[in-house]
Amino acid sequence: METEDLVNETIAGVYENLSSLKSDQAFLSYLFSTATNIIRKQIRRKKLIFYQNELSDQAIHEISNQPEIKLDIEILYGALNQIPVAQKEAIILFEISGYSLKEISQMVHTSESNIKQRLRRGRIKLAELLGERELKNEPVVHRSKVLYNLFL
Repeated sequence: METEDLVNETIAGVYENLSSLKSDQAFLSYLFSTATNIIRKQIRRKKLIFYQNELSDQAIHEISNQPEIKLDIEILYGALNQIPVAQKEAIILFEISGYSLKEISQMVHTSESNIKQRLRRGRIKLAELLGERELKNEPVVHRSKVLYNLFL
């Protein structure tokens, strides 16, 4: 199945940029270069996901010992569930999963400017839902570190 995916993605990538090819003799080289780049990208992503999972496991262990942070995260995810799906998806992919704007735009098949707009609107909505104004006016000793850092 991975081979079929690689072939499909390579053909699609080459077809999209076929007009930039300057000579017919370079086609085979271009085809193999595209496939190689796709494989490298997948390897980098797998390393990143492994690294993120390893960090997540460590973070979950640390969080399980800190009920205040656990509650903050539950509140954050509850607020995320109240915003539109497109905005929620953009925020999770960008802020939590760490994907770039370009990668997200390719994943959801839209422009980078559209992703930026979704992020902006999602952040504004989250700020309203989480009471950003009240949080900034709250005494420092009572502030939630996780939630407060969202609005700095």
